[in-house]
Amino acid sequence: MKEKIPLKDLIKFVLEEARVILPGVQALFGFQLIAVFNDRFADLDSVTRYVHLIATFFSCTSVALIMAPAAYHRQVEPEAASHAFITYASKLICAGLLPLILSMTLDSYVITKVVTNDSTVSWLAAIAPAVLPLFLWYYVPQRQRRRLEEGKRLGLNEEHAPLQSNFGST
Repeated sequence: MKEKIPLKDLIKFVLEEARVILPGVQALFGFQLIAVFNDRFADLDSVTRYVHLIATFFSCTSVALIMAPAAYHRQVEPEAASHAFITYASKLICAGLLPLILSMTLDSYVITKVVTNDSTVSWLAAIAPAVLPLFLWYYVPQRQRRRLEEGKRLGLNEEHAPLQSNFGST
């Protein structure tokens, strides 16, 4: 059976989740900014430079979405706690992961292009960094959410719908 967690702790947890993700996104963004000042960046073809630019914009979007819950909470509910805020913050954090995946994917193209100088290989290689995060950050949680909702519909408690460690089962 699920433990009831006080609302103030839930808010602390959701803001902490954003704090855990943010340093990685900021580090990626920092490397993206530094890359344009590298001498080799000017040697890249225009498509690769624009792909990097788009990846940088996706990182900016990710930072904005992941930082938004803290900014909102500080301005709107600094001394309050609400389930509406937890829902809002959770949606923003989950939304911020998608541009992060896109940024990692596009920059993987750039890196592979620098190494191989082959656009086809680079696009194929760029897909790989998207697959695992999409699977772990979206597919697995949504599958478990559906499993829990189905269990509730059937009158089962959460203990009868555990998180499956076997990724191949349905």
